[in-house]
Amino acid sequence: PGERRFLVLHRYAEELLGGGNYAAAQEELARALEWLRKQEGTAAAESLGLAEELLARSEDGMRGERLAEGARAALERGDYGEALEFVEAARTVYGRLGDARQEPALVAYQERAQRGLQATDR
Repeated sequence: PGERRFLVLHRYAEELLGGGNYAAAQEELARALEWLRKQEGTAAAESLGLAEELLARSEDGMRGERLAEGARAALERGDYGEALEFVEAARTVYGRLGDARQEPALVAYQERAQRGLQATDR
């Protein structure tokens, strides 16, 4: 029963991660890890390793979201160089995750930052 419960949770966590819902995935996985750490046996150990990998992905996704938000905030402050740094960092994180959903926003931030740099260089 415990293994089946984890498989259902695993599928759900994968769906959340696949949909970019990193915070919800992290929440579900944290609960699963707490439960798995109380279990014994090889299946529990394997499931624990998998849950930890998924949790790391959710944390990366949340890091990407913070970096993209940092880019937006830097643009609002007129710190175009910092905005470009945030964009590149967010791209790296999302690239590791294979998540291209944020790319249109990152392109817009990058273009805006580049225009801002060009305008301030004149």
